[in-house]
Amino acid sequence: MEDDTTTPVGGGTAYAEKPLPPDSTSSSTQGVSPGDEHPQADNPQYVSGAKFEAIIGSLVLSCFLSLLDTSVVSTAVPKITDEFHSLADVGWYGSAYSLGSAALQPLTGKIYQHFSLKCSWGKET
Repeated sequence: MEDDTTTPVGGGTAYAEKPLPPDSTSSSTQGVSPGDEHPQADNPQYVSGAKFEAIIGSLVLSCFLSLLDTSVVSTAVPKITDEFHSLADVGWYGSAYSLGSAALQPLTGKIYQHFSLKCSWGKET
């Protein structure tokens, strides 16, 4: 059942509030002409061409590298087991690798927060 206070946006299932009448004294609509409440909802812009291909290519590459990174542990399990002579600890190898990979994430976030992007990547001299 559809509520009287909401209208579908773009024909989908997302809902937005109906615009207030022009005589309303709400501070959020003062100085806005009718029809300007959702200017981007009427004219959606999509990425296309080389930009779209670059975005999709980088997403595919990042997924591939992420999966490759996690599969390195499974390739190394026989060698690690031979080195430590402990087959019972095989379940911990993946966890230890993930913990080591994730340990530097907070530090990386702080570096990006406090320094410029150029400086963070070491390209500023």
